[in-house]
Amino acid sequence: MTKSDANSGPGWYEVIHPRNATTRIAYVQENGDLYLPEGDLTPEEFAFAAARGNAHRLVRADEQPATPAA
Repeated sequence: MTKSDANSGPGWYEVIHPRNATTRIAYVQENGDLYLPEGDLTPEEFAFAAARGNAHRLVRADEQPATPAA
């Protein structure tokens, strides 16, 4: 995964809520649909937060590629 696509694609995201600066979680499905389990973040607010760089993909440590030793 390169830096440019680290915050794209399907998976769980932590989102800085654009109205009240709290964090929420969202799941982006393969087809682009959103699952918003906490209910107070709208798809439009997710899109706004993502466009502003306030949606960060949550990645497990074991999903990261190994970095070569220096």
